[in-house]
Amino acid sequence: MYNSILLSVALGRGDLSHANLARDTALVLAKGTGASIHVLTVVNCDAPAIDHLKPEAGEQVATLIGEQVHHEKERELSAFAAPLVSEGVKVETHLHHGNPRDAVLQAVDQLDADVLVIGSHSKRSLLDVMLGSTAHHLSTHAHCPVILVSPAQPKP
Repeated sequence: MYNSILLSVALGRGDLSHANLARDTALVLAKGTGASIHVLTVVNCDAPAIDHLKPEAGEQVATLIGEQVHHEKERELSAFAAPLVSEGVKVETHLHHGNPRDAVLQAVDQLDADVLVIGSHSKRSLLDVMLGSTAHHLSTHAHCPVILVSPAQPKP
């Protein structure tokens, strides 16, 4: 049924329960279908404004900071994907830069994903309370089925 699963996760947040549940869901799907998993995280950070330096020096500092962030995210992504690898699933990691909505949709198409698995965690508006703004956007614009996962909320 599935050959290629895209697991999109937001790393670097304090609470990874949504990402971990999405990873567990993708693992079950992969084991049941023999699919490979592409684990994607998107870095969406602008270079800091460094007004007190000459433009060339500011660009160099911004480049160094960007490279440092990139390498740190690669380490986080590898560590996050390690449990999938240890389960014997074929895994590829992908680190993209830019707007998460756009980057995930591009990855769905580029990787020819059969299904997109994401965690839903934002709570901004009434609709966002149920899905999250990025999750909502992806669920309505992706060219494949989307599985949204969210940990159970404690009952009041």
